[in-house]
Amino acid sequence: MDDYKLILFPDIFLKRKISITPFRDNIIEENLINHMFTIMHQYCGIGLAANQIGLDKRIFVMDVSPFITEEIEPDLADSEHLSATEKEPKEPEELKDISTQHNHEVFINPAIIDKKNIIPSMEGCLSIPGTTAEIERYHNIKVNYYDQHWQLVERDLVGLSAICFQHELDHLDGKLFWEHLPPIQRGILQKRHNKQQMEDDSE
Repeated sequence: MDDYKLILFPDIFLKRKISITPFRDNIIEENLINHMFTIMHQYCGIGLAANQIGLDKRIFVMDVSPFITEEIEPDLADSEHLSATEKEPKEPEELKDISTQHNHEVFINPAIIDKKNIIPSMEGCLSIPGTTAEIERYHNIKVNYYDQHWQLVERDLVGLSAICFQHELDHLDGKLFWEHLPPIQRGILQKRHNKQQMEDDSE
């Protein structure tokens, strides 16, 4: 498990569509969930899909609670990270049971069963560091999934929670956020990202 690390574009594993996790895997290792949350927080993220750490399971984790208050809906700036482009990854915390802190949520075999109200969303991705773009997402979605105890959940998500869910579900389908852009705009963004990565690697 200690071998799991965040993988970056253009790793081909990010393009793999992950199959349904069978119910015979009815015990999702607590250690795995803890690792996913630890990596997510290490890189200042609010969501992480299993295939972003090279794991072939249809699972993602999410915690948008730091950016949601009862008084005001947050700026829908980034579906997967709000500040990772400005901060260096934090040192990993000691592995421990962190699933009961904050509002950590686990989504197994997630699906969207209804959606409405398209809005602009400025997004980034932990696996494509330093790159953001405005795409379109649904502001309101109805979803179902299994939690880490294999209890079936159906619920409505709105705003940042809905956007993060869509972003992470895209990952499990082998789709990166910039694939929602028109081909020309996507190509320009990819070239800019590749150039930046080459410059960073040469330093």
